[in-house]
Amino acid sequence: MQLALILAGLALTCLGIFGWLWLCAGFRVEGWRGIAGRLALQVSGLFLVYGLLRGRTSFAIFTTIFPPLGALDVLQAGRYRPFLTELAADVAPYVIGAAVLCLIWRPLRPWALGISGTTALLASLFVGDQISQTAMCTSAAKRGFDHFERTSFATSLAFAPVPPQPYLHAKAQSGGQTLIWSYATQDWSVLPPDIAPNVRADQPFTCPKP
Repeated sequence: MQLALILAGLALTCLGIFGWLWLCAGFRVEGWRGIAGRLALQVSGLFLVYGLLRGRTSFAIFTTIFPPLGALDVLQAGRYRPFLTELAADVAPYVIGAAVLCLIWRPLRPWALGISGTTALLASLFVGDQISQTAMCTSAAKRGFDHFERTSFATSLAFAPVPPQPYLHAKAQSGGQTLIWSYATQDWSVLPPDIAPNVRADQPFTCPKP
């Protein structure tokens, strides 16, 4: 029974991949298939960019040829809701600017989704870095320290935490304890026993003076 379910799942996945690629292949034609093809192609492109930014080449390839395979990864983003809410608000002006450009320049209109989405993903690298710096320093000040080791948001997105874990988001020493940063809670917590104490963040960082 279990084998039958696995085979059925594989068959449905293969059928879905074929259907998705068929949709993408129609991006040059007119009518509903052309519209669907351009949208499908842009969604695939966004998953490709997202996967590469995450440092996950296999994920990028598989979700490019069939984006629904990335649904679970997207759903897990709910753990980071406070951070993502602030990130979305700060990235919104860049996305709106890209969307307005697409509306003004007629040849870009069919590709507005892909251009706006790619703008959002790339802007998130820089905006997210500033948001995380501010959040880390605000929380650190409440705990009585202002310097720590910190990994850039872009590096965290690609490598931390991915087993084997080469980086921490951030790491600090305070009150005789080793603290690490969590994007899920937007706060510092004591280093858990399942993480080796010699795992480092990327670079020393000192919070700017108010």
